Amino acid sequence: MRVALGAIIPADEPGICYRVFRNELGQILLLPVKSVPNHEAWVYENPERIASIRRGIEDIEAGRVLNLELSAIDEG
Repeated sequence: MRVALGAIIPADEPGICYRVFRNELGQILLLPVKSVPNHEAWVYENPERIASIRRGIEDIEAGRVLNLELSAIDEG
């Protein structure tokens, strides 16, 4: 069986997939989910990693950054 959902699924949400469930009444339920590629999953498996990334983003947004000249390292 095929069901066309194009008219009811928002197209402006990139990366959204749907898990399909059928309950005890026979109703079909769609659960929107975002999948994470396996090579990126390690970030989300540890709350400390996520917190560190968020702190880094906050530092960048607040202008707490340094510009490093890496050419000296490349020459060495």
